[in-house]
Amino acid sequence: MAKIVIPDGGAISMLGFPSVAHVPVIFDSLGCYCRALNRYLRERATGDWFPEGGRPFPSPSTLLKIAEDLKNFLEWGEKRGISFERATYDQVLQYQRDQMAGRWSLTGAGLQPSTANQRADDVTLFLAWAALRGLRAAFDVKRFFARSPGGETKMVRAGRAKESGTSSAAKRFVLPTPAEVRDWLARVRLQKGYAKYLAARFILEVGPRRMEVEALEVEQWPSLEAIRESEMHSRATVPMDLFVTKGGRPRTVDVPVRFAAQVREWIDAKRGTYEYRNFVDSGRKKRTRRLFLSDHPHAHGRPISVTTIYRSRSYRGRSSGLLTRGVTCSPASSSSTRWNWRHVPTAGSMRCRPAGSNPAVSSG
Repeated sequence: MAKIVIPDGGAISMLGFPSVAHVPVIFDSLGCYCRALNRYLRERATGDWFPEGGRPFPSPSTLLKIAEDLKNFLEWGEKRGISFERATYDQVLQYQRDQMAGRWSLTGAGLQPSTANQRADDVTLFLAWAALRGLRAAFDVKRFFARSPGGETKMVRAGRAKESGTSSAAKRFVLPTPAEVRDWLARVRLQKGYAKYLAARFILEVGPRRMEVEALEVEQWPSLEAIRESEMHSRATVPMDLFVTKGGRPRTVDVPVRFAAQVREWIDAKRGTYEYRNFVDSGRKKRTRRLFLSDHPHAHGRPISVTTIYRSRSYRGRSSGLLTRGVTCSPASSSSTRWNWRHVPTAGSMRCRPAGSNPAVSSG
């Protein structure tokens, strides 16, 4: 499986490359550095290339999303023996159709047209860039003018799937019961470890995006003094600042006091050991400051990644997830399906199911 590595921005900046210090790095399933894909990400980050009608200098979160889409296509191509040098636009459209049909999705359920379209859009832009840079043959894409629901006319690629304003699944969302949430969390803790359990709880309790969880550093978590002060004044929550966010604008979130104390206890008692193990095993000159570090025997101290968090939440057929017939939602889902998790009994839930279904915990 291919992977994305988030670099140590501070170290790269000190080496004299601050403009690309935040750029994610893609490796293929064999662990090889993907030279073309990473060059593309760097040029997007520095504004050396950007799509017609688009904007230069995408935010770190946007750049990470582009990297995830390219990684997804890379894995799809590896399974079918299709390299970016030889990929055709017809194959990009097949990639798009495979996602909507469920032939290429994490859960085996068909993805929304908007998701498949966005991924295919990012792949199309990359392949067009690669042709422009002489890294492959010409990449021809038919385009036409289309009018958006808001009346805006813009150029779009041919073959994009038709999107609706609100998906049919979104209209049928209901929250799982408190018992289902507790059962799911218990299984995450048992099979994924205590650190991933805390990361999952954080998503449930506070509602951050996956990348915000991954980027969270230990110094950001409320101190014991701040937690005690909130308890002394009978406050239900304690504030915490998030600096790596969608759009790059810091924001303040409220963390339930009891959960904040639980994580603080883990930080003070266990996290330092995992941090040291990672420092020794990785051979790095600097210790990681990421908050959530794995306690898995084969990955002690490794920062928990976006992919790992997503799998803990969404894998169908694994004991760490609720079976939901492929219907999911998250605190960062579209406005039509966004939930305020703090108002859900017993910490809420990050999974949703269609009304009338029979959710169960998978056997994995």
